[in-house]
Amino acid sequence: MGNNRGCQVRCFLLLLFISYISFANPLDDAIQKFEKEYRSYSYVMKVNDGMVLRYYYATPGYVRMDIIEPYKGVTLVYDPNMDKVFVRPFKSMKNLILELSPDNPIVKSSKGHRMDESDVLTLLRTVKELEGNGKMLTEDRGSSYYIDVRGRGGVAVRKVITRFTLLLDKESLFPRYAASYNREGQLIEEVFFEDILINTGFSKDIFILR
Repeated sequence: MGNNRGCQVRCFLLLLFISYISFANPLDDAIQKFEKEYRSYSYVMKVNDGMVLRYYYATPGYVRMDIIEPYKGVTLVYDPNMDKVFVRPFKSMKNLILELSPDNPIVKSSKGHRMDESDVLTLLRTVKELEGNGKMLTEDRGSSYYIDVRGRGGVAVRKVITRFTLLLDKESLFPRYAASYNREGQLIEEVFFEDILINTGFSKDIFILR
């Protein structure tokens, strides 16, 4: 009887340890999912500066953004093979298409984000980079994991970001919310991810402007 009870205790502790390890760093699990499982996805992005857009991504790096607010009708497509951003500024003028470099200020966000670095995996890897030079707090919030990563001693990524907060959906590990902060603790950017579609197999023709 004593041996059985001891075995049960050890098994319980082992399961508890495994559960803790799995929960302890959902950021790593999310990165692994995006690297190995997610070939395409789409979502509506709502940014605190008023920008609203439908975002599409497909490996190995195709990106499409359909602006909803404030410049409704503008479409941008990034082609990783050509390393070019194609812009259709007016929905009514389909033949008017601009070809620009991804580092052109015209196609960068108000915070300086580039289209070729706009995918979710790049975001998660940037958060992971900050974690490597700081500390991470993780909380189980029911259907989501809350992650708070802070750089040690003012360490920053992308020059100014010293803190990230994320909400990862517990099932898909897809971000539902992301925010970044500077050294003074001021909010840099806040993003909400809505209407998320994963591995839907949409045609890559959507990454060609016609």
